[in-house]
Amino acid sequence: MRKHALRYQAEHGCDLETAALRVYGNAESTYGSNVNHLIENGRWNDENELAETYTRRKSFAYGRAGGPVQHAKLLASVLADVELTYQNLDSVELGVTTVDTYFDTLGGINSAVRRAKGGRETPVYIADATAEAGVVRTLSEQVALETRTRT
Repeated sequence: MRKHALRYQAEHGCDLETAALRVYGNAESTYGSNVNHLIENGRWNDENELAETYTRRKSFAYGRAGGPVQHAKLLASVLADVELTYQNLDSVELGVTTVDTYFDTLGGINSAVRRAKGGRETPVYIADATAEAGVVRTLSEQVALETRTRT
């Protein structure tokens, strides 16, 4: 983390504390990335719109001061270094194809990571904790499993 923070600090001329921020979320009193609303209403034409919506909503960094401060460029820099994304699955009742929460969060961050990486794909995994011994699957494997079991 220090190596990446020092690189970002040198590139952008900010202080080390700002360059080291790694906890991102929404602005105070807001929830979600709103990617789900774009998809539900068919109000997007390009995946970059999903990435932009996710990044705009989730670019608020939380540091030692406690309050969120928007740092969209820093978030984009952090996302460009992401090597994989994953989602925990902890219910046999709900799967990644069942509720919009999963494509709001997992789908949103995947779109944002892909854009930050210049279009390169990043592996997506599902950590299924519903069994006694947890199982990790690719997103494709999880979708196939859910499709088979629901059919």
